[in-house]
Amino acid sequence: MNLASRLVNDHAAAVVTVFVLVAVIGGALTDFRIGHSYTDWIDTGGEPYRRYAALSREFGSSETLLAVFELRRLERATNAGYFALIERLRSLDGVLGVYEPAGALLGASADYPPDPGDIDTLRDALERKPADFRSAIISRDTTTAAVLVLLDPDLANRHAAVLEAVRTGFSTLGIPVDLGGTVYFSETLKQAIATDMARVNTLLMIVAIGLLGYFFRSVVLALCVACGIGLSVLYALAVCMALGLTINLLTLLLLPLVFCVGLTTAVHLFSRRAGERWDYAYAIHHIARPAAIAAVTTALGCAAFAAAPQPVIARMGIVLPCGVLFSFVSTLLFVPSLLRLVTRGRPLPPLRGYTPAIAPRGRRRVGMALVVLALGAAALLPRITLNPDAMFFFADDSPVIRSYARIERDLTGMLVADLVIRVVNDGDTVVDDANTAKVRHVIDELRRIPEMSAVVSGYGLQRLTRFAGPAALLGGTFFNADERATRITLRIRNLGGRSYDAIAADVAAIWAAADTRGLAYELSGTIPLILEAQDRLLALQSVLLPLVVGTICAILFAVFRSARMLALAVAANFIPLLVTAGAMVWLAIPINSINLFVSSVMIGVIVDDTVHLLHAYQACGSMDAALAAVGPAIWITSVIVGLAFASLIVSELVPIREFGLLSVIAVGSAWLCDVCLLPALAPRGRVAP
Repeated sequence: MNLASRLVNDHAAAVVTVFVLVAVIGGALTDFRIGHSYTDWIDTGGEPYRRYAALSREFGSSETLLAVFELRRLERATNAGYFALIERLRSLDGVLGVYEPAGALLGASADYPPDPGDIDTLRDALERKPADFRSAIISRDTTTAAVLVLLDPDLANRHAAVLEAVRTGFSTLGIPVDLGGTVYFSETLKQAIATDMARVNTLLMIVAIGLLGYFFRSVVLALCVACGIGLSVLYALAVCMALGLTINLLTLLLLPLVFCVGLTTAVHLFSRRAGERWDYAYAIHHIARPAAIAAVTTALGCAAFAAAPQPVIARMGIVLPCGVLFSFVSTLLFVPSLLRLVTRGRPLPPLRGYTPAIAPRGRRRVGMALVVLALGAAALLPRITLNPDAMFFFADDSPVIRSYARIERDLTGMLVADLVIRVVNDGDTVVDDANTAKVRHVIDELRRIPEMSAVVSGYGLQRLTRFAGPAALLGGTFFNADERATRITLRIRNLGGRSYDAIAADVAAIWAAADTRGLAYELSGTIPLILEAQDRLLALQSVLLPLVVGTICAILFAVFRSARMLALAVAANFIPLLVTAGAMVWLAIPINSINLFVSSVMIGVIVDDTVHLLHAYQACGSMDAALAAVGPAIWITSVIVGLAFASLIVSELVPIREFGLLSVIAVGSAWLCDVCLLPALAPRGRVAP
């Protein structure tokens, strides 16, 4: 700590210069980009992904963009412009193919709009047969049509331009469209992330400057702390980019986390004073140890991300701990150095300290209520549900969900899975008469699944000439080169139905009940892989969380060297986690890929104030004296941390909102445990420091 004191007191200008130079160089060398890729959420190291990659090479793969409109909009005034738009889309970079119903199914062209008689004939044909490949581009009653654009996954940087061309083209024609598909979902998610980043950052800055300015009676100090946090965010984002990540969904969790660590450290650093006077050497001597323990435990909680099977989550398991440590170091060195330069050593004004007064009897009652609440929450744990579906990232009233609801109601399901069937015996093919009959029977049974909107196969396509040929459709082949395997695309309704796991079980039961001798099947695809990775992630977290908890407990025991102190820390930090888990049941919040990490992150965040309180308790030998010393700081940090995570509630994305809400519940109950339960459990009188 003597080194830190010398740096801040004697070399403040050099410290500030180094921090700023690192930020400038890092910002200049880093390409900050917002992005979203489905493959980021897949376990790319597992056997299911290797099989999927092989299937993609064998049958082809593509990203999709769907533009849905009313067929009656194609009239003489819009028809020529519509077909010109289709040709323009086909010429764009990254477009593999464009399929539209007017020309492909109704014989229309730029000179001739769809004929009403042809529409009636097609409607009669569609109503007599089960839904097939045509369900992706026209509804069974022929009132709703869709343009399906297939894009090259390797040219993702061109997808936004194609989406904009579709939007602009239909808008110019005056034809309203509902959009869907993987490209639309990804680009919409990117825009939501960008909007949320700006919104959350703004709210966090307002919270930080406002509350710190109020508590310290110094706007200058609040601005210095905000500058330190800003540098920490920049450093963490640079690490994010260096690891090959873009600014993604999980980056939204990085912002309040870095803010919380910086603000908590700053509050304890600048509120620790010798009488009314603040001195850096005195403050750092008293808070360095508990602050370092708090930072380490927070980083450990975030490190649980690193073991995730999905690349984007695993790499954030490096970025988040780095952000925590950057914020800790920046607050301890850069902020006081900057403050010293700006104020030229002028003394800080007295604190506006405040702690809500709770009588001893009230503390005991609140502590007992927390214990009862935690026990009730523990009993509810088996009722927590799982929902890893990315579709529910958006609220029910969002444009995305409204579009998808209309598409699934009028056209086709938006959850796509591939059923690949292979022959087992040498010399057989999937187009043999016997095997064809077996596969057709399976297809007929699959159509009986309630959520199944269409089963698209290569069988029966031989009569079609307007597509790319009998062996190619919608960007990927249905039969491999030697015809020993066929791909069947299942289009499943994603909204208002059962989970994918239940549907996959139905597929397995249908296969087991059918005569499939000589055949083998595999259910794969991007969405199934994402959902399977979520299941593995949940199983992994159920193992990692106890390890994280055990490690933090070991650290606390090594620091305090007292089983009684460890018991107090455990009570104060794991009761809030149980209460938060119970809140997930009471509020009907299922576990998803984002709020799954609430427990890991919160155990690191909420332990901070407990460490400061127990350290003060051990130092001064009395819980009342400890609360008098650090109570105001614990109060203001709890308010700041709660409001920081509460800023996530304004997000467009449902899992981020839920993460913010659950974090507020955890922080609030943790503060009550610190100021009510710990005093009730702590031994009366003095303890040996």
